[in-house]
Amino acid sequence: MSLAFVIAGAVLFVGGWVYQIYTERKMVKDRSLKTFGKKEWVSIFVMGTPIALGMLLMMWSAFAAHTEWTEGRAGHMAMALAGGFFFGLSISLLISGFAFHFWNSALDEKTKKSCNWLLYGPILPIIVFFLLFLEGVAPYLEYPLVSGIKFENGTLSVFRAGDSTGNFHIAWYGLIILAGVGVCYAICDHKFYKKFGKHGIIDNLALIAFPAGIIGARIWYVVGNWSRMFAGRPFSNVFRIWDGGLTILGGAFVGIVVGVTFMLIRRKYVNIWWAMDICVPTILLAQAIGRWGNFFNCEVYGNVVNLADGWQWLPTWIANQMNISNSGAALPAGQIHVPLFLIESLINIAGYFIIVFAIGRGLKKQLKVGDLAGCYFLFYGVTRIIMEPMRDGNFNMGSDNSWSIVNSLIYILLGIFFIAFLHLKEYSKKENAKQWVLPLVGGAAAIACTLFLFAPSLSAGIIHTSSDVEAVGSYGGFELLFGGQAVAHLIAWILGLLGAGALLISGFLKEPIKKWMNIVSLPLLAAAVVIFLGGSSWTSLPKTQGSDELSYSMSYGFALVGLFTLFALIMSIFLVVRYIPKKPKKEEKKEEPEVIPDARD
Repeated sequence: MSLAFVIAGAVLFVGGWVYQIYTERKMVKDRSLKTFGKKEWVSIFVMGTPIALGMLLMMWSAFAAHTEWTEGRAGHMAMALAGGFFFGLSISLLISGFAFHFWNSALDEKTKKSCNWLLYGPILPIIVFFLLFLEGVAPYLEYPLVSGIKFENGTLSVFRAGDSTGNFHIAWYGLIILAGVGVCYAICDHKFYKKFGKHGIIDNLALIAFPAGIIGARIWYVVGNWSRMFAGRPFSNVFRIWDGGLTILGGAFVGIVVGVTFMLIRRKYVNIWWAMDICVPTILLAQAIGRWGNFFNCEVYGNVVNLADGWQWLPTWIANQMNISNSGAALPAGQIHVPLFLIESLINIAGYFIIVFAIGRGLKKQLKVGDLAGCYFLFYGVTRIIMEPMRDGNFNMGSDNSWSIVNSLIYILLGIFFIAFLHLKEYSKKENAKQWVLPLVGGAAAIACTLFLFAPSLSAGIIHTSSDVEAVGSYGGFELLFGGQAVAHLIAWILGLLGAGALLISGFLKEPIKKWMNIVSLPLLAAAVVIFLGGSSWTSLPKTQGSDELSYSMSYGFALVGLFTLFALIMSIFLVVRYIPKKPKKEEKKEEPEVIPDARD
């Protein structure tokens, strides 16, 4: 009997989707369809019924086949059946709203507004009924949940956290990331369509920026965990991305840089600042969706807490999954890992709406084009710097997680500098403003960054295994500089101050002294940047502790000094470039118009 329910449910479910796609495709292509009458509205609401019934029958068959599901069976069955039915119906309505909102431009304004309700109205019911459905089946699921499928020894099987993944596997994490990219693409493509009147403008952008982001995420991960997971091991491990290891901060940054470059080269008719305002904030939605990959992999969670200590609000299926460690081992009953994936996912969704609607519309008159992209860096940097200390130590980047925190600080600084640049850009158009704005901002930033040397600048750790790192301690920047243990950094600090001072003073001088001060600042700042960002091993700190080898990683102080000095170096380069002689443009010879003699002469 249960098999019959499964077959009937599957036929209804698949057939319902086929019918809906066929019907909506026909309606979308009908350019003579300007408004929806009773017939069209009835069709939209009815065609989701087979899908909903299919989900209900398949869920019924599951309970019919498992008579051992006895504890709380009636209540859980009611939640699963009702949740599955109305979830399927709500999804059908959402897809209909999406199709008519994004693809049918022939509809009149009144019908378009009705389709907007059809698009956004089902979102809350989808969430509510999906949670109800999962709460109904949660007690009967096996934890950890399946995190992917694998092909091993000629057979197809599933794997969970802690299992071997075989030679070839498909992880839900990858599919979830693709889903996040799809959501971003749909939103951005629609906004480009509204402005330029055609779809597909960003198709190639997505195909280029997404792989670039994956590569950037891997590079950031490898660099941050080099001493912990890659040093002294086969270099081929660097490319084993299928074994896990991506850093969102690096992926987003590289994806944005490559995307902007593509737009500047291939879509010159698009205002790049406007395009960034449209595309960059949507990355928060992709990150919110992508974090659910961590949920299935049982990774990047927080410390162990008691479920009774304020976490009873979690759905049963999340609490049960968070009871499992990344190794697949279960915690004692009543304990869970803090679900950082869920917290960051909700924060990112809220961040998107804050940036796009609260800031984008509420402060529209005060904004410059491009400010929303800067807000993304600022918002996500603040989010990560707050959440990084909450991580379980097994998921730290480096020996003390300083790599992730430094990258979060970089995002915050990028956001601030980006927004400041856009607002100073307008002012710098005034006569001679650029000649003192850039030296003042760059020089002052490089001098002020000296204060960061009071913070921990290098950290030491003992690496037992890639998932077992013992943090030994950290060293303050000034402690190293004036303790005689970092002579190279002391020299770099002096050179950086001299270069920053030369850059700052040049803003108040006249030519030709201004020119030479800018030129002198270049090598001084460049030397300081190289040593502060690349010299974590250029110290006389002890290499071992007892029989254990110490591994040193750059922490906040040196990293931030190096980054601020790099910013000053870029300002200096902009100023020096002005002095490079430009080749005079060849004057085009104007051809004299040929005089045609008058035949009457």
